[in-house]
Amino acid sequence: MNNDINLLPSQAKFQAKRVALKAKINFFLWIFGGIWIVLLILVLGGFFISQMALNQVNKKYQTDLNQYKSLLGSMVVNQQVKYRAKIVGQVLGERFEYGSSIERIRSIFSENIKIDDIGIEGKKQFTLEGSINEGKYVSEVEEKIVEINNGELEGFTKAVLKDIQIDNGVWIFKMEVDLK
Repeated sequence: MNNDINLLPSQAKFQAKRVALKAKINFFLWIFGGIWIVLLILVLGGFFISQMALNQVNKKYQTDLNQYKSLLGSMVVNQQVKYRAKIVGQVLGERFEYGSSIERIRSIFSENIKIDDIGIEGKKQFTLEGSINEGKYVSEVEEKIVEINNGELEGFTKAVLKDIQIDNGVWIFKMEVDLK
């Protein structure tokens, strides 16, 4: 005898196949749905992880940008200070010290010769007027002029006696002096 004899009516056979097919379809739907859920979880997890990484990079970028902006301001100030210091250095380098020059001119002669007035003709050119009470010290004026013109007196380049007069026994002279 054949064990494969089906004693079910044909409608029952169709329903049995239908139930078996539904079971297979449900099984594949569950597997397909599970795969979709796993993929969805993986995609959403990757999205959230990438968002967290992006947020961290943005925070680091903002802190670096803020540091750069604060440094940029101080760098601009620093460059302005350097530029101004350079300008001041140039001005000071080109500046001429009139006070020390006048003191140098006053120290040319001994106390026997009195300097009455010093005039500024140019940046390094001065005129001075002086008086000598005793005529024997006139030679000192002449000697100083020769020393200056020969380069023997430090800081001076040229001296010229412009005028000399005697007024009531007092010698009054006027000379021009050029400094280095």
